[in-house]
Amino acid sequence: MEFDAEDLDLDAEMEVEMDGRDDLFMLDDPSAYGLDTGAAGLAGDAGLARAGGGVALLEREAAGAVVRVEYKIEEAAFHCIAMAACDLFVRRGGDAGETDVFDFSEVYFAPPGSDVYSIPCKLAPMPLQAVRCQVGRWTYITGKILPHSNDPYKPSAKEIDEVTKVFFIRHVGDAPYGTREFVLDFEEIYVFDGHHKTLTRADVILDVPEDQLRDRRNETLIVRDEGTTFRIIPKERKRSADDVIQEVHWKRTRESMENYLRGFRDFHKSNWF
Repeated sequence: MEFDAEDLDLDAEMEVEMDGRDDLFMLDDPSAYGLDTGAAGLAGDAGLARAGGGVALLEREAAGAVVRVEYKIEEAAFHCIAMAACDLFVRRGGDAGETDVFDFSEVYFAPPGSDVYSIPCKLAPMPLQAVRCQVGRWTYITGKILPHSNDPYKPSAKEIDEVTKVFFIRHVGDAPYGTREFVLDFEEIYVFDGHHKTLTRADVILDVPEDQLRDRRNETLIVRDEGTTFRIIPKERKRSADDVIQEVHWKRTRESMENYLRGFRDFHKSNWF
C-alpha cells in the first residue's frame, strides 16, 4: 500500500518490513503522553492513567495481558471500527461533529455484535490527550463459492473483506483536514492488531535524503509485509502498482522454481548458471 501525506483515501489492501530499530519507546515530548519525565518516568506504560480520572489502565497491560472489564460503555461516545475478529472502540474527542479526533486513553474491543468489552494490550506509550488521526485498514479480500442455484442471474461467488489491522496516522500539529497546514505525520502511526488484540506504535523507517530540506508534503508512506513494515520515501521514488505486482510475482515465481529444481542432484552446480 502507498499513499501520500495529503491523501485521505486510506482504506485499501495493505502489505509490511521491520527495520529492527530499538527506538520504539522514544518520545519527543514524554509529558504529552502522560508520563513522568523524571528518572523513573519511562519505565513502561504501567504508569499511564486515563485522562480525566476514572478507571486507571491496569498494570497488567504492561505485562502483555488483555484486561476484561465488568462494565458497559456508551458506544455512541466512541469511534467504532468493525474488524473481522472484533469491533474496536476508541473514545471520541473534540467538539461534536468532529470525526477525526481520537482519545487513546480509553480503548476497548469486543467480539462482533457483543457487549463484552476488554482493554487491549498496550505495547507502547499512547497519547493521553485527544489527537487528530486518519484511519487506514489492512484488508484481506477472499472469495467464497455460493451454493448452486438454477437462477442464472444469481452470482456463484462473492468477495469477503476482512479487516485485520487498523492504522491511526496522526495529523502534523493536529491541524484539521481542509486547512492549509494539514498534512499527515507518517512518523507517528498507531496500530491495532485485531488478531493479537494489541495496540502499539509503528516502527517507521525514514528513507529520505538527509542532505536536503525535508518537505513532508512530498513524501509517500509504503506499507508492506502484512502491515508490519512502514517506510517513508520521497514522492519521486514512488512506483506504480503494476511495478510492485510484477516484482512480487517475479520473486514468488523464482522461489517456486528453485524449490522445484532442488529435487535434482546437480542443483548446487546448475544453480550457478
